[in-house]
Amino acid sequence: MPASRHRARRGRLASVPARAAVAALAAHALAAQQVIVVDAAGGPGSDYADLDAAIAAANAGDFLLLRAGEYFPAAAITNRFRVNKSLLLHGEAEAEVKLRGALWVEDIAASGWFTLRGVDVAQQLAPFLAFDDLSIEDCAGPVRIEDAEIGPGTPFNKLLGSSVARSTDVALARVALSLGLPGLHPAPLFGLVALEWHESRGSLHDTSIESFTATSTTTAGAPGGDGVSVSGTSSTLKSRLFVGGSIVAASDGSDGSADASGCGAGGNGGCAIQVLGNQAQLRTLDSTFIAGAGGAAVAPCVPGEPGLPVELAVGQHAAHPGVARSLAASSPIREGQPLVLDAAGLGGDLVILAYSPNGGYAELHSAIGPLLLAPPLSTFALPALPGAPAAPAARTYASPTQDLGAGVEGALLRFQAVFVQPSGDVFLSNESDVLLLDASL
Repeated sequence: MPASRHRARRGRLASVPARAAVAALAAHALAAQQVIVVDAAGGPGSDYADLDAAIAAANAGDFLLLRAGEYFPAAAITNRFRVNKSLLLHGEAEAEVKLRGALWVEDIAASGWFTLRGVDVAQQLAPFLAFDDLSIEDCAGPVRIEDAEIGPGTPFNKLLGSSVARSTDVALARVALSLGLPGLHPAPLFGLVALEWHESRGSLHDTSIESFTATSTTTAGAPGGDGVSVSGTSSTLKSRLFVGGSIVAASDGSDGSADASGCGAGGNGGCAIQVLGNQAQLRTLDSTFIAGAGGAAVAPCVPGEPGLPVELAVGQHAAHPGVARSLAASSPIREGQPLVLDAAGLGGDLVILAYSPNGGYAELHSAIGPLLLAPPLSTFALPALPGAPAAPAARTYASPTQDLGAGVEGALLRFQAVFVQPSGDVFLSNESDVLLLDASL
């Protein structure tokens, strides 16, 4: 399960004071309208075996708890799941959960939200036109993707990777997103982009994004795919992307092959990140950007040009110094089970835990990284990270949980950590969402 593959580093254990535990947390959690249990095998205690049917039947604000298995869209020709209302799709603890169709999240209202955690997305191998593995469009409310693998999807007729467009508040944390299956794509004639980010605001934390090398049907090598494209020309919704603690890799251009004259040019390498448009802004922290190499040529043609780690065509790029901080909260947890928080930063960091039922997006001049929570917002101080200053450090915090209350099947709570260095510099972690469940589920 991606949660285990992307889990934060475990450090020294510290107990969160009981007075700050669930008595305070439950009062700031978003209670579910109902928890719907989905089991592809139709096991005991499940409400649905078909995920499409569960999504259709759910009311806005419901939580869908997915047991282990593969879930296929009802309509193979469209091969996608569509969500346009407030929903939580959460994998059961330690379960391998995979959506075998694309996931499209659309038209989430400003008062709404969507969260996916512990669920992978990879389209089934079908001889139909494939859609974006993950598409988030026209969402005014917060959209969160956490502990997931996206792609590589079907190799047939693959035109796009994943996309975020015209959305005000999107955050990915501990996500592995890849494009295509090398060697299986039939005829990509152009470089492909793993993630298109257009006229949207949000962040990537502890996330890896990888494009792939196309093959060519001509003697000239095909260009390599780009990792991320950040674009925007609208002054109404300016494109903003923060990338922290992440790896973005473009792909190499493919080699040329000899034509009738014995010449074949190599394809140009892809760029890790492109910034396109006068209203596009990229901010980066402690991230690695790997450009694609140019493909080899058959003389007298020329080899392909290498790509750039960051290509700033039009727009802005600010690279912040320092080390990215991270937070991972155990989820789902049931009444009586401890809430465990793994925080990673530098020795001596003061850690302040913020939590809220609501997601948001705000850029603060006093901190590096966006604030991803919205009022009502509560905070309490945790023990500082151990170790020498400027040395990597981690700490695990644990807190008891209590009864959710009569008639409450589940609740959603959003966490984000504030790290304050001895120098006074402030760094914000990713958001980590926790599903609290009734012990009977």
